[in-house]
Amino acid sequence: MKAKLQELGAKYVDKKHQIDTYLSPPHKSLIGQTLYLRVRHDKLSGKARFEYDIGLKESGASLAEEYEVEIDNPETMLTILNKLNFVVDAVIDKKRLTYKLESFIIVLDDVKELGRFMEIELLDTDYEEAEQKINQLYEKLGVSKQDILTCRQNYFDMMIAKKS
Repeated sequence: MKAKLQELGAKYVDKKHQIDTYLSPPHKSLIGQTLYLRVRHDKLSGKARFEYDIGLKESGASLAEEYEVEIDNPETMLTILNKLNFVVDAVIDKKRLTYKLESFIIVLDDVKELGRFMEIELLDTDYEEAEQKINQLYEKLGVSKQDILTCRQNYFDMMIAKKS
């Protein structure tokens, strides 16, 4: 896929190795909810964040109210949460390459235990127009319709389903 993107003129932007640890508080499991609490650690940059996302499902789009704070030490943060009886629901180990092609941002993810995925985002356009242009780009890349995941699917839910 990298070669195909380069053929189309896509430019490499960056590389990340993210470890996302999803947690639930002791009083309530967040599995199956549209709430996500996680510690995200980028192993390459060393940066880490504590994030709380409240998913808002509207039409085919996936929107979220997001809260996040930078943290200096993700391991200590996870220890604190463990001491407060938070439960680790899943760990997503993802290697991500990001490319830019015109107004598209394209990410190639290699997710441990789940496989390889591509995400395409189109900047500065309305939803219907973006969906049409994204589908055209998938065609150019040779991606079949049955291989396209919807906005409502995410790695956390996929990992939980796999482990069930």
